[in-house]
Amino acid sequence: MKKYRIKDKYKFVSNLVILIIFIAGGVYILTQQISSCKTEQKDISTKELITQTIIKPTVLIPKTIEVKEVIKTPKYNITLSEELQNYTYNYCSYLNTSYELQLAILRTESNFDSQAVSYTGVCRGMGQLSRTTAKVLAESLQIEDFDIYNAEHNIQCSAYLIKQLSDYWRDEGYCEEDIIGLSLLAYNRGVSGCYKYLKNHDIYEDEYVNKVLQRKSDLEQYREFLN
Repeated sequence: MKKYRIKDKYKFVSNLVILIIFIAGGVYILTQQISSCKTEQKDISTKELITQTIIKPTVLIPKTIEVKEVIKTPKYNITLSEELQNYTYNYCSYLNTSYELQLAILRTESNFDSQAVSYTGVCRGMGQLSRTTAKVLAESLQIEDFDIYNAEHNIQCSAYLIKQLSDYWRDEGYCEEDIIGLSLLAYNRGVSGCYKYLKNHDIYEDEYVNKVLQRKSDLEQYREFLN
């Protein structure tokens, strides 16, 4: 068997180092491109995320939820009528979402005003949904003659959006402890806005999230909102 001897040992080592650096550089660039692609995939419009990712048309939701007295339905000292409290409780029970969280959202968004309009004129109704978002949600829920100012319609869409956001973050692999905060942040900023906020702050808590969670806690402890 022939044995080949390296004639210039130092030149060989030098060339080997250069080759290793070249390969490492190529791997780094490839890694950055893959990372960039992932970022671009997540940085899509809120409408696309709502229609393509969050809303699951296979989920069967009844067109209307019958308002009826439920045994042990909690009653709170809030400005929302008892009838709408029952309605919201029944709907959240059907979706298996937090009733107190939904009330805290409605209180924070509109102070339970079904005719509320944001100062920008974009968001409307008790859950302060944009027309685009509300339309997509209403179509998914098959709400006939949808009216964004109809309290029951708006509550359905708002609660269903929180349900879908929670499922979305759960599918993304987040723990249950973080899902509520992420869902609230996305409810307020949109999913793409939530990703941008996380990228810049590395935390999902902001003034809106903290306010809603505090009001949820107030209901659970004192049966009313303290602020």
